[in-house]
Amino acid sequence: GISRDELYKKLADAGIECSVHYCPLHMLSYYRNAYGYKYGDFPVAERAFSEIMSLPLHSGLLPWQMEYIANQVETLAR
Repeated sequence: GISRDELYKKLADAGIECSVHYCPLHMLSYYRNAYGYKYGDFPVAERAFSEIMSLPLHSGLLPWQMEYIANQVETLAR
């Protein structure tokens, strides 16, 4: 497949707004400064963060929009 960032850009080009959330705490400046955490301390969390994104999800999505999003993810993620 392709990377999360590549898929993110392709979905944006298709008019689908996605978000990247859930940054591991040890990557935030407060925790790095306060506790001395550094990149590589929690590789599983870092890998998960590099691979996940939030797709549009709200009660206002119409069925055709959900279908469009699902089809685009399936097509573009290849």
